[in-house]
Amino acid sequence: MDSPFLDRLNTNYNATTREIHQIRQIISEALLERSRIDDEIEKLRLRQKEIDEYVSGHRTIVSPFRRLPVELIQRVFVHTLPPHNSVMSAKEAPMLLGRVCSSWRHMSLSTPLLWSSLHLRVPVNLRRDVSLQTRYGDAVAAWLSRSGDLPLSISFVEGGDDRDGWFDYRYKERTERPSYLLNVLLGFSSRWKHLNFKLIHRYQKTFSRLSETDTPLLETVALEVTCCVESFVGPHSLSFLGTPSLKSLSIDHSELSTPSALPVRWENLTKIHFAQNTRLKEAMIILRKCSRLVACALALEFDGLVPNGVLEHAVYLPYLETLRVIAVPDLNLLASDPVTYSENAARFLEAIHSPKLRHLHFSTGDRVLSHTVITSFLERQKVDIHSLSFIVGRDQTASLLANLESVPSIQLLHIDGKPSYDNSWDVYEVLPPILNEVFFAQITPTVSASSQRYLLPYLKDVDFRLQNSSEVTDETILRFILARTSGAPDGVSCLRRAHFTFGRVQGIDILPRLQSVIEEGLEIRLTYEANIDDNPPRAPFDPCSDMEFAENRDEWMPGF
Repeated sequence: MDSPFLDRLNTNYNATTREIHQIRQIISEALLERSRIDDEIEKLRLRQKEIDEYVSGHRTIVSPFRRLPVELIQRVFVHTLPPHNSVMSAKEAPMLLGRVCSSWRHMSLSTPLLWSSLHLRVPVNLRRDVSLQTRYGDAVAAWLSRSGDLPLSISFVEGGDDRDGWFDYRYKERTERPSYLLNVLLGFSSRWKHLNFKLIHRYQKTFSRLSETDTPLLETVALEVTCCVESFVGPHSLSFLGTPSLKSLSIDHSELSTPSALPVRWENLTKIHFAQNTRLKEAMIILRKCSRLVACALALEFDGLVPNGVLEHAVYLPYLETLRVIAVPDLNLLASDPVTYSENAARFLEAIHSPKLRHLHFSTGDRVLSHTVITSFLERQKVDIHSLSFIVGRDQTASLLANLESVPSIQLLHIDGKPSYDNSWDVYEVLPPILNEVFFAQITPTVSASSQRYLLPYLKDVDFRLQNSSEVTDETILRFILARTSGAPDGVSCLRRAHFTFGRVQGIDILPRLQSVIEEGLEIRLTYEANIDDNPPRAPFDPCSDMEFAENRDEWMPGF
C-alpha cells in the first residue's frame, strides 16, 4: 500500500492541519479495503465449512465402524452396562444407547442381554394412582420382554419412608400396594435368576402363588421384609424357594423366628444370610443341613439358656470360607447375663469346624467377649485368615490386640468402633473407644528394632470407623499410613487401600503429605461425619436411588 507518509511512520513527526486531513482519508480507504477482505474471508470460511461437512458426510459412509458386524457392535453395547442392575434412566445404558441414532436404537432394542437386568425403585405416588401403576408396569413388562429367553436379575425396592405413612400399618388406605407391578414381575418368574426385593408384609399375598416349579432358574434370593405380626402367614408362603437351582439365600424378616422351616433345599445352598434375630437352636439346625456352605452370615442371640444337645455336637463345614456372626440381644429377656452370653458364644464357635475359613466377621456390640473365644476358635481351625472384621463398642483394646496377634496372616482388617454406653446402676456414660491411640501405636510398625516381630505384617487393606469420642488425631493416622507405605520396614507389606471414617470434624488435611504414596497406587478415603444431618430434607424421586439393592448379590459376603 502506497502512502506519502511511509517515511514518517514510527517517528515523532507532528503532522500539519492539511496533512491530518490527508492521513484521515488514507485511513478511511484502508479500512474500507479491510472490510472487503473480511467479507471475502467470511465467504471462504462458509465455503470451507460446507466442504468439511461434505467430506465428513462421505467419510462417515465409508467409516470402518459401519462395516462392523451387528453382533460385534452389540457386544460393545453390552460392555457399556453399569456394574449393577440397569435402571430406567436415559443417563445410563441401555436407554442411553437408544438416544444416539435410530440405528443404535434398533440394535440396542434387539440385544436381549442389555435388558436382562432391572432395578426398580417404586415412586411414592405409585400407590395412589392406578393408571400410573399400569403405565409403569407396562414399561417394566416391555423392558423385560426385550431380554428374550435370558435369565433375569431384578432388584425391587418399594419407595417411601415413615414421614409419608408408607410403613404406617394402622391406616390400610394409606398403604395400598402396587400389586399390578408385582404381578408383572411374577409373570417373568420362570426366568428369575437373581432376585433382591425390599418389601412390606403384603408381598406374601403375591408370592404365595408361586411354587418351586415356577422358578426353575432361580439361584440368588435376597428378601428384606418389613412385616407386622398379624400379617405374617408363615414360611410356607415362600414355597418358591424350594427350587433345586437356589444357591444363595439372604433373608431379613422380622417375624421369621423359625427360618429352618423355610421350604428350602438346604443341601444345595452355598451362601446363607439371616439378618433377623436367630436363636442358636435354629442356627445349628440350619448349619447341619448346609453341608456345602461357602459363606454364612447370621445374627445370633447368645443370651438365655440353650437346650441340651444343641451345641454339644460339632458342625463340619468343609467348604466354608466366610463366616459373619453378629451378636444381637434376645428381646424376650428383661436383662442379659454377660456370663451366659460369653459361654454360649464360645460353645457356638467350638462347635464349628471349617478348615477352609479365610474371612471372619464378628460383631459383639456392647458386650464384652474374651479374646480367648476368638483366638481359640482360630487356633482350632488351623487356617490362615485373610480378612478379619470386628464391630465392637466397649473398651476391649487389649482383647482386640490379642486377637490380632494370633492371626498374623490378616490382609484385610475392618473395625467399626461404634459408640457404647454404660447404663448400669443408673449411670449413663460413654465408654472409652476401642480405636484409640494405644491401638494405633501397636499396629504402626517402626524400624527402631529390626529384629522385632511386627503386628499384622501382611496387612494391605484397612477400613476403620472411629466414634466421635475417639481421641485419635489426624497426625496419628498419617504416621500409621506412612509407616505402612513409603516407610514400611522389611517384612511389612505396603497398604493398597485405607478407608477411615471419623465421628468428628477434620483436624488437619493429611492428603498433601500422602500424595507420593497415592501416586504409587494407594487408594485412600477419609470421611468426617460430625456434621452429617440425621434427618435431611426429602429428595425428589430418583430411579437410581437404593442402588445397594441393585448390586450383584454374589458380593455381599466377602466384601465386609
